[in-house]
Amino acid sequence: MYGRLATRNRTRTTRKRTTKRNYGYKKRTALPTRYYGGSRKAYAKRRTFGKQFNTLGETKLRPCDNLSEVPPVPIQLGAQAQFFAVNIGPSPLFTNSNPVNGIQIGSGSAFNERIGNYCYMKKTHMTMRIEMNTKSSNPPIQFRLIMFKIRRSASPSGITPSWSTSGYLNTNGESFGHASISTTGLDLMMYPLNKRDWVIYKDTKFILQNYNDQGSGGPAITYNHYPAQKQFSFNMPYYKKAHFPNGGISPDDLNFSYCVVIYAHTLGRDGFIPDSWEVTTRGTTSFCDP
Repeated sequence: MYGRLATRNRTRTTRKRTTKRNYGYKKRTALPTRYYGGSRKAYAKRRTFGKQFNTLGETKLRPCDNLSEVPPVPIQLGAQAQFFAVNIGPSPLFTNSNPVNGIQIGSGSAFNERIGNYCYMKKTHMTMRIEMNTKSSNPPIQFRLIMFKIRRSASPSGITPSWSTSGYLNTNGESFGHASISTTGLDLMMYPLNKRDWVIYKDTKFILQNYNDQGSGGPAITYNHYPAQKQFSFNMPYYKKAHFPNGGISPDDLNFSYCVVIYAHTLGRDGFIPDSWEVTTRGTTSFCDP
């Protein structure tokens, strides 16, 4: 009864597993949209090295140029649409774009300078505020905000496409932009973006409206249905070791051509009132220098 036979027939109890088996598979590392650095394994090593480097290297900040209460410009003469554009770098990417630099780093030992010809570029963080600054009873305004960067395969040596003429695709699959002939505000709101030549990081639409005009004997402040301001924050990543030539302040092996453009189209036929909306930006670029 208490011998070997009874022990052999005893049922074996198993414990319920509380942890999930991974069966030898490692967690996959998601690659960013614009990554041309090889395999996932190499990218994972870069990220691991970057995290360890943060504890050893000094993180420095390079401020971007401030833009305060900048008004938009019309896309074309007579068109009922406006736009505002801001780009990283010392020069505009296309006509009427506002460069904020944020990428030129001098050589030295100051808090915002590099030591030597190399540094590890992290990212540019930008905050953008769009606000309606005129009291009016005009119809609301629809906005389309797009953050993009040129696709490397679409920019061979000596040829650089312009967003103002190739940012969109029409129904025939042909590229056009806000500076193309006969482009309207409805085209900019409805047509798809040209992802063949541009990497799109953000594409969103929203509606803003000026606060109501104050009539005689009316209330002190009366707002319309839609808000009168909106604020965005963007991260523009680099995460790459950049080379600065001797005596130079701009990297020669880093694609930093990020751009944010805002298109506006009135929902009525009255057009835009003067000085109806404006944009303010603040930004900074972080980099590591051992």
